[in-house]
Amino acid sequence: MKTAATGVPTEWIKKNILELCEHCLENPHELFLIPYNLNRNLNGYSTRAIIDLFIKNVEVPVNCVFHESWKAHFSSK
Repeated sequence: MKTAATGVPTEWIKKNILELCEHCLENPHELFLIPYNLNRNLNGYSTRAIIDLFIKNVEVPVNCVFHESWKAHFSSK
């Protein structure tokens, strides 16, 4: 679901998310901080769309750390 005009298709975003997860798994000794705050967004996609790209059908590695605004969404997965 889009909230404004977007320049990047969700398929590209999903591919990048999968690449990030793969990189996290390959480097378990490192933490990867995702500072994306769900309360603000300038990318043209709804908050729900971004959450879904990260949590639907993706096993997010434990060394991938998100902003606290994501907490409720991960616990409801």
